[in-house]
Amino acid sequence: MSNFHGEILRRWIFPYSYKLRGMDFTGTMEEALQNQRLDKDTIRALQFKKLKSLLQHAYSTVPFYKKQFNTAGIIPEDVKSFEDFSKIPSIT
Repeated sequence: MSNFHGEILRRWIFPYSYKLRGMDFTGTMEEALQNQRLDKDTIRALQFKKLKSLLQHAYSTVPFYKKQFNTAGIIPEDVKSFEDFSKIPSIT
């Protein structure tokens, strides 16, 4: 991708698409820039925290996912490590 196209994406398309979804592109980009300097263990902890938050959100707000998790006998509080994510049922 040419530098020109990268600039268009970074300055116009990404921010606008985030704005349409009610999200803050500047804050997200700032966080990404800060996170790239973190050590491996800190990044893994942050990834786990965000994945667990997404899991909790899906469980709390989407009846389909709540039913799938309950059928599998798992709730978000059961996930205490990355290995525990393997207990979550696959959805096709």
